[in-house]
Amino acid sequence: MKKYIIKHVKKKGLQNQFGDRPIIHLNFDKYIRQYVGYINKHGERIIKVNCFWKSYENIFPYWKREWIEVMDGGSYYWQIKVNIDKKKCFDYRVNG
Repeated sequence: MKKYIIKHVKKKGLQNQFGDRPIIHLNFDKYIRQYVGYINKHGERIIKVNCFWKSYENIFPYWKREWIEVMDGGSYYWQIKVNIDKKKCFDYRVNG
């Protein structure tokens, strides 16, 4: 995932990563991750990864039981999907 994000940044710049917001690939280990898997219509295994800033863990004490949805927040919250069968990342999004 980190390699994909770095490649994405080189192509499209730092999406919603400015000011005092963290630069994701430089702070990769400072995020908590949630994972959910599913099979797409082609029978491929997909993992959806939801990430949020580790120090915000106390804001979401239920994060181990429920999927966290945040609208806004910039690079403190971001998502990506991984196709396990193709070993490719896609749908990388940083909150606005």
